[in-house]
Amino acid sequence: GVEGWWGDLGEPENHPSDQIHVVGKADEVHNIYGHYWHKALFENFRNDYPNRRLFNLNRAGFAGSQRYSIFPWTGDVSRSWGGLQAQLPLLIHMSLSGLPFIHSDAGGFAQGAMDNELYTRWLQMACFSPILRPHGSGTPSEPVYFSDTTKTIVRSFMKLRYSLIPYIYTLAAEANLYGYPIVRPLFYEFPFDTTCYNIEEQYMFGDDIMVAPVIESKQLSKNIYFPIGDNWYNFWTREISYGGTWLEQKLNQETIPIYIKAGSFIPSVTAVNSTDNYSTENLTFTYYYDASDAKNTYIMYDDDGETFGAIEKVEYQLLQIERIKLDNEITEYNLTSHGNGFTNKPINRNIILRLVGLEEVDVKSFMINDIVLINQKNSYENNKGYYFDDANNCWNIFFPWDGSNLTIKQNTKTK
Repeated sequence: GVEGWWGDLGEPENHPSDQIHVVGKADEVHNIYGHYWHKALFENFRNDYPNRRLFNLNRAGFAGSQRYSIFPWTGDVSRSWGGLQAQLPLLIHMSLSGLPFIHSDAGGFAQGAMDNELYTRWLQMACFSPILRPHGSGTPSEPVYFSDTTKTIVRSFMKLRYSLIPYIYTLAAEANLYGYPIVRPLFYEFPFDTTCYNIEEQYMFGDDIMVAPVIESKQLSKNIYFPIGDNWYNFWTREISYGGTWLEQKLNQETIPIYIKAGSFIPSVTAVNSTDNYSTENLTFTYYYDASDAKNTYIMYDDDGETFGAIEKVEYQLLQIERIKLDNEITEYNLTSHGNGFTNKPINRNIILRLVGLEEVDVKSFMINDIVLINQKNSYENNKGYYFDDANNCWNIFFPWDGSNLTIKQNTKTK
């Protein structure tokens, strides 16, 4: 069967500006053709497949096209550094215009030559966009055709993206529910920080992840701004930068600058090769310690990934994790679930709560629902316990969870 629809060239290719239509001039109505194409496909698909979601990939549309499940891309972009540099402004402007699933032909579509550096940088950014989709004409666009180094780097980023599906899928649900963009300019999240209005080469990927793509050839460093009001963890090194400051970040080929806002919970799973194999049965919540806030909350959305109208039918589950600092010694992490759930939802989940930003000497003990956990000394010896992960410099608390209310209590040593 057909899993998705690709409506390429969804607008008249030859449409002279001086042509007059009954509803307006050519330039005024040019993309309405694509809009009604989406409407026709959406409504007829609903008639034939009432319980199935439509995936409609198209490059043309009009105001309101997002209601017809359109997944637009930025067009037949040049396979060049200029083509890459044009993508972030396009993603931001389209996102702010109500089209949250805007994305690009990752790697570039037309012209140019095979360029391993360009391809690597484009794919690194595309892994932090609403849709990851390499595509091109004339030159192969799949990673397998590039150098071994490029394949290794791109594979690691794709695995990172697939591990972040719970986070990305929650952003997709919020876009559907509230109209929130997935790719956001800094000023969207930090409207009172006037410096953010002039930052053009960084963006927020949801509420909690800030990305600074590398968009110039052989670039050795990048000047990064950290918005006021929050501290920021380097995703790769766990180093902290303070809000309202700049950093000249050295670059390497293997990574791009990615920062996590302090106080964030980032859900993740083990990367899968296909979303057909995606499950939240084994789920990690990584918390980035925030010394300035007494309370942080995150709500993750989960459903079967297929049913049309799952939210309206209440065939979903919300997993809420909340951190509350009670005093200088005691901090609680509360897990709750809401919603009716969905077919094939995990009956029990194996949870890892990962705490970044707390040194090994900072914690005295952990308890779950007032039962003291055993320190497993750097390993998983049974299905419940905790240990300090020396390799990643974080605490791991692991336990089974049946969805009922659960409280983890962290007892911090007094200094």
